Amino acid sequence: MSKRTLKVLQRQVEAEPGITAKELKEKNPQLLQNVSVRTIQRRLKDDLCYAHRAP
Repeated sequence: MSKRTLKVLQRQVEAEPGITAKELKEKNPQLLQNVSVRTIQRRLKDDLCYAHRAP
């Protein structure tokens, strides 16, 4: 996953903090077509320091 892709995800998570990895994948089909939901979750946690928070 590129830095550009992470930046796009970061902007979307900041705009909508409750968004799920699955929703991110659905909203960005071209950008994330070959990326699993689990990878998105891991990169949000490890690279962008976003932790899962239950509603």
